[in-house]
Amino acid sequence: MNILFCYPSFFPITGGGTVHGYYLAKNLYEQGHKITVINKQDDGFTNYINKKDILKFIKAVRCSDVVYVRISTSGVANFIPFIANLLGAKVIGEVNAPSEELYLLGKSKRKVLLSRFLLKFQLKFCSELISVSEEVNNYLLSLDLSSHVIYNGGERIKELPSEAVISKSWTLKYKKIMLWSGNVYSWQGSNILKDITDRANQLGYGVIIVTNENYNSNFSSNVKIIVNPTREQLSNIYQLCDIGLAPYDLSTLTKWGFYNSPLKIYEYLANDLLVFTNAKNAQIDKLANVIFFDDIESIFIKIEESQYCNDFPIRTWKDVSIETNCVLKNIK
Repeated sequence: MNILFCYPSFFPITGGGTVHGYYLAKNLYEQGHKITVINKQDDGFTNYINKKDILKFIKAVRCSDVVYVRISTSGVANFIPFIANLLGAKVIGEVNAPSEELYLLGKSKRKVLLSRFLLKFQLKFCSELISVSEEVNNYLLSLDLSSHVIYNGGERIKELPSEAVISKSWTLKYKKIMLWSGNVYSWQGSNILKDITDRANQLGYGVIIVTNENYNSNFSSNVKIIVNPTREQLSNIYQLCDIGLAPYDLSTLTKWGFYNSPLKIYEYLANDLLVFTNAKNAQIDKLANVIFFDDIESIFIKIEESQYCNDFPIRTWKDVSIETNCVLKNIK
């Protein structure tokens, strides 16, 4: 199929949506699809058109078998589904969060309601919808819509060529090395990360923080902060780590519960890390090598009691692309 792949960010990979977009597109390409994108730095496998060139964009829509669109909850109307539908294209819309997520970013109730209205407007022009969790699908059901639930996956990065960013000698000072990755939004657990690292320091654990912005907390010497690492540097980091941390501020949950399909958890698992999280939902509850904790102290009690088991399959982006391909084949 010719797929016009409309993702707000795609390449280079900087985390979040770029991880999802890049690896899904790459694996669809490897299954034989031709991928055209609207955001471009050379990634080695896609074609590129500038969405600001209206005539080329219209031509790309008309030449596509499917237009695949990540639907934003930002409150800004994305009219690609409407335009593509008007031009006779089949559209798949991908939804990653309910509009209520905007509350976590400090938006007003008016903004959230406007986003909900715009989201429903966009989605009615989609032939099929994909959501990343049962909870997001429940949100769509509240809009009288339904979706194919396709969870996220992880990429095995530790076997890529690596570039040393942390010395092995530093890791040898500690019992185990813990990894936290994410941005500094409090709902991603950054508000309790300092307490976790302080307790880790007392008990002899090292912590690596990977983030896309400078972290201003005053961490102790057991913490290394890496800002915007390359994939080669991430390979080095995963080779050094034992534990993946995925704490969340559960007080920020919307009425849909924990609706995420956490990219960090799947990537931790794909790179042989034992994962510690306090978040539960329909998909996380089923994952092997995920340990749930209630408070900071229980993390360190359970670390001593648990170890990674290799007997379980790892969900990868290839799995995600195979499930997405089933939706593509059956689109009407």
